[in-house]
Amino acid sequence: MEIGSHSYYRIVGRPSCRGEMKACVTFDSRYGNTEKIAKSLATGLEEAGIRATCVGVSSVIVESLSEYDLICVGGPTQYRTASKAMQDFLGSLSKVDLSGKRAFAFDTKRDSLLAGSAAKYIEGALKNRGMRIVSQRQSAMIATPEAEMERRESESKDEWKERRHGSEKLLGGEGGRFEQIGRQVGRALLEAAPMSIRS
Repeated sequence: MEIGSHSYYRIVGRPSCRGEMKACVTFDSRYGNTEKIAKSLATGLEEAGIRATCVGVSSVIVESLSEYDLICVGGPTQYRTASKAMQDFLGSLSKVDLSGKRAFAFDTKRDSLLAGSAAKYIEGALKNRGMRIVSQRQSAMIATPEAEMERRESESKDEWKERRHGSEKLLGGEGGRFEQIGRQVGRALLEAAPMSIRS
């Protein structure tokens, strides 16, 4: 199995007792928040008995995704939609036939009705590739510390935006919530699996 040339890791949890079902959790993360959520999701999948690999989109060898039973894809919400890197990754899925594969979409975003959703874009793209959504998309919420909201006199507008975005952190409890989501998604995958794999 070949995932990429660098920057990938296994999340090791309880050993699987239900066969060889495997999941790839792939993510785009500029400031580390989405990566943290991806790792939490993978941990939950492992706890449900699914072998999980977690890898950034820049390291994924797309053709290898056909080896997985479940493909989870997540990224930050930027300008109300998926990031450019995520859109490019989703476009690259045309290189491999993933029709019928189970899929799950997630994102990180501000807790606002105006924030948009990368996960909505991702889920739509996965469906367009013929993949079957195993569980409804989910979002992890982030917030900007109040002290970082105001622009300093010495910085440009772009510098201020970069500093503000870089200071955004996950709301408390989101990591644990995504471990629980991982367990739920894992159970849903096992329930949908053929009896020969589940037994």
